[in-house]
Amino acid sequence: MPKSRLCRAALIGFLLFCAGGLEAGEQWLTSLDEARRLAATERKELFIVFTGTSWCGPCVDFEKDVLSRPEFLDRTGRFVLVKLEYPKTQEELPEAQREPYIAWQEQYGVYAFPTVFLADATGRPYAMTGSIGLGPLEFAQHVEQYRLAGEARDAALSKAMGAQGIEKARRLDAALSALAAETGQAERRVDMLVRFYRPEIDQILDLDKTNAVGLRDKYLGMLGDQEEQTRLAAMEVRFKVAMKEGGAAAALKLIDEELGQAKTVEVRKRLQNARRTHLEWGERYEEALAYSNQLLKDDLFSAEEKRGIRGRIAYDLKQLDRIDESAAVYDGLIAEVAADRDAEWRFLRDKAVMLTGAKRNADALETWDRSRRYVEEGSDHWLDSEVFRCRLLGKLGRIDEASSAFDAALKSKALKTLDRANLLSEKAMVLGKAGRRDEAVSCAAQAEEVLGRTKTDGESEDVSKFIKQKLSIARGDQKKGQ
Repeated sequence: MPKSRLCRAALIGFLLFCAGGLEAGEQWLTSLDEARRLAATERKELFIVFTGTSWCGPCVDFEKDVLSRPEFLDRTGRFVLVKLEYPKTQEELPEAQREPYIAWQEQYGVYAFPTVFLADATGRPYAMTGSIGLGPLEFAQHVEQYRLAGEARDAALSKAMGAQGIEKARRLDAALSALAAETGQAERRVDMLVRFYRPEIDQILDLDKTNAVGLRDKYLGMLGDQEEQTRLAAMEVRFKVAMKEGGAAAALKLIDEELGQAKTVEVRKRLQNARRTHLEWGERYEEALAYSNQLLKDDLFSAEEKRGIRGRIAYDLKQLDRIDESAAVYDGLIAEVAADRDAEWRFLRDKAVMLTGAKRNADALETWDRSRRYVEEGSDHWLDSEVFRCRLLGKLGRIDEASSAFDAALKSKALKTLDRANLLSEKAMVLGKAGRRDEAVSCAAQAEEVLGRTKTDGESEDVSKFIKQKLSIARGDQKKGQ
């Protein structure tokens, strides 16, 4: 489809996607079997999220910033919404949920949370995504763009039914090529293909037996890569056991053995990243630094992957107390991603955190101040920037400035209730540490009043408990090291 028609289709689809309203969108099911039945009855598709808001920070953020927001829920009319909540370990699953939840996690191959699948009424996915830093409206638009992958898949499969021979193989390939996943998630996309589209893959292999149009090699390569990924998952379990029993040296010995046998570029890169990580876990920062610099010379790593490696170089330099060099690496990264506001904010954040850890508070404050240009008021990034810069003002003894900055942030109309309580608790902490106890107690009381208006559920309970701990410290109920 030409780009102009695709954009027009996305716009029309998005307007239809909005149909159904908040009443329909609020109904999250917790059983995939029930959701499939309902989707078949109502002729809808499935929005399936695997999450863990009781322990997973990104899951909490995704729930708070997207999944619970009316701007997103109002636009889910095409879908039956399914939310599968997982505790940190499978043993913690309620007995009634244990068997089906484990089966669904294995069926979809989920090992990272949160993960979202868009699927037809049978549960067969056509797109995969997750928490990618978008706001609720932008994520709804993103979902609609991905929903078009389902339409493209269905159209190609329909055409394949009436075709024969190589033409049928091409139509099937077009259907499988339509499946969508995030940039940098090629392995997950292949996993989705092998898990849910093996019948179509087998047909392609049979129709292109001599590799006349290259499809046989393409899909045999995918199947081989998937086998390698399965083997790598088993290896990573061995690395963890070795690390626990024999430390970094034992794990590194295994990693080096596997590196010598790696069959694909992607697996080799995964093992190289594991090697660098285990060097850091073993506090062998000089070796980790040298190894990362060696990896940067490898042209097989993409520009984005190399930025990730440079981020680890900055971390290792900080651990070696080479703070100015670490800051210079971050400055290079910040300049390089200047066109990407979200990436620029993240590198500014990482630099500020590094400088704070190095007790370069004035430099860290300047970096947080810069970061504020790249955030939307009320967003998580905005909240982080405000909280950390106010903390630093407190550490620098600029208490009145910190208090005024907190007050300015608290006036934001975009502030959610729980975030308001959190800001008040942070202000109380700064005032308490400065010895201004009466003001700290008054601020803590305001935070308690806000918390009292907050409906606490499994998603916000941990945050509420943490806020209460900070309030206890601010009031002087318990001691805390400076």
